Amino acid sequence: MRAVTVGCNILTHLDSMVYGNHCQMWYRLGRNHKDFEFVFMAPRRTSIDNMRNSTIDAAIKADCEFVFFYDDDVFVPSSAFGKLVKLMDADKEIAIVSGLTYIRKYPYKPMLFRSMENEGLAPYDDFEDHVENGILAKDLGAVGFSCVLLRVSYLKDLTPPYCITGSRNTEDVYLCHRVRKHYPNAKVVCDTTIDTGHLVERYFVQDSNVQDLRKYEEVINGATKPQEDRGIEYAESIESGLREQSDKVGAA
Repeated sequence: MRAVTVGCNILTHLDSMVYGNHCQMWYRLGRNHKDFEFVFMAPRRTSIDNMRNSTIDAAIKADCEFVFFYDDDVFVPSSAFGKLVKLMDADKEIAIVSGLTYIRKYPYKPMLFRSMENEGLAPYDDFEDHVENGILAKDLGAVGFSCVLLRVSYLKDLTPPYCITGSRNTEDVYLCHRVRKHYPNAKVVCDTTIDTGHLVERYFVQDSNVQDLRKYEEVINGATKPQEDRGIEYAESIESGLREQSDKVGAA
């Protein structure tokens, strides 16, 4: 039986927009991957680097083959884990493989970082030009861990803590850098066909943004009905409801 430790950085609760997706994902994990045993880690009210460190430590102690991380604000396709494992099984030099996730703040850059010779890492803004058959591997130095699979054998020889959030780096990029430095032949890969969804912050509607929000609704949600018609329908529904209630009161 192959073993996987799964970690999710749930601070206190899950948003309803992703909760159903995560339930479905776990259902698919159990149904489609019967040759795997999954151990779930979701420590409450801790920093994301502490969560990742405790999950990796548990995976090493339990002699697990992989660590699977997904974030509490990310929609994960049900096929994600299977695709990640397939890539790992096809190439033993892959240490880290992720799905495609975009940062949830404008300008929504991909959580992918290019390895620059003698210059460290840089945002991989033109990654689309280097994708082959859905896979990005060329010069990929680091990925975000919103949906990622780590091979535990590449983590065992690292001195903990494995992940550290710094003033100029996130914990996931830090670990990718450490793995690649310790194992020069280790590969970091992204399967861009795993299209995750990153939940954006809640927002207010007001005079300063109402026009932009209307355009957003038209593009994202297909809201094509004119606002005037919606207002008329809403007013008519209220009036109809009031008449209905008045009739009930009169009948009583």
